[in-house]
Amino acid sequence: MATGTWSFLHESILYEYLWYKFSAQSLRLRQVISDGRYLTKQPWVKVAFLEEIKNTAFPDITAIALHDRKGVRPGEVKFVTSLFNYTASQYKTAFEDFKTQNGCIVVLRHDYIPDALTKSYSCFDVYEIDYDDFVQFTKENFHRFLNRQVRLSTHKKIWVFQQSKNFWYTCPEVPAAADSGRWCPSDNLTAFDLNIGDTLLFVRHKGRRLQEVSSHWRTEKNIIDSWSLTDIYIGRVTFPIQGRNEYCVRSGNALDTPLWYDESESASFDTRIRKRNKLWPMVFEFEKISELKCLDLNMRRLYREVPDFVLAAKDVYVNHVSREISLDAYNKLLELLALSENQRRSNIQDQ
Repeated sequence: MATGTWSFLHESILYEYLWYKFSAQSLRLRQVISDGRYLTKQPWVKVAFLEEIKNTAFPDITAIALHDRKGVRPGEVKFVTSLFNYTASQYKTAFEDFKTQNGCIVVLRHDYIPDALTKSYSCFDVYEIDYDDFVQFTKENFHRFLNRQVRLSTHKKIWVFQQSKNFWYTCPEVPAAADSGRWCPSDNLTAFDLNIGDTLLFVRHKGRRLQEVSSHWRTEKNIIDSWSLTDIYIGRVTFPIQGRNEYCVRSGNALDTPLWYDESESASFDTRIRKRNKLWPMVFEFEKISELKCLDLNMRRLYREVPDFVLAAKDVYVNHVSREISLDAYNKLLELLALSENQRRSNIQDQ
């Protein structure tokens, strides 16, 4: 068997981990080297901003900002510090820019500083990734990484959302989400959950308040009667979910530009809703596939046919979250919708 240094994981896995944790607003790094000096007390520093890594050109990170005094700067990602080898002549211009911009090094584990780095860059910083958290991340995503390595595609997901007021309410400052094709999930979804090509079901109900639906389920473990599904808007994700800051930079908008109705000035004078004091943190874009209105489908009866969908819709309505459903549940729902539409047309013809 051949011998030598073998790589089981590629640096791209580190990139994905960093972006996943940053998107979840939980990325922190431990500083082990500050201005070229080893720290005996190594503080955890939260990452305030991270530009998504698009390629492996040096430096990997074009912009990263931590909660320290050094502002936005580039960063290079390595498994260990000793692998930093960009002091060589072929990287001269890029390395000089890296130093000028106060570039830092992000590693999974700090081992030792290369002599060439110490001689050419005296004020560098090194930050460590949370090793145990990264190991857990790779375990949870092992099959996905393996599928990608062997170019085995995985199925797209189907998500259920509520047609909240932001979906239809509009004003001169901002269009309704149904028109802008822009949405923010109320729970903590990331690009590993929601991605391009995923199907979206924005649902709307009538007949019962959410407190009634929730209370009845809690006491009876059943769907309350006189609660109906009225509308379904079917869409497809066209732009992956990302942080609002990066989205606004890419779209050319100021960070405080209202993206949805409840962020607008008009919402301040609208008694139907409560204006948000804090901006929605995440954004993704979608396109319309189809829209079904005036369905008037009883949710209790629907629960007997497609329980997974109805339970997801209940959670979405009651808890203001998003829920994934299986492809089987989605197909069964479409079959029932088609059957309901055929029956409606037949009744019209008989009249």
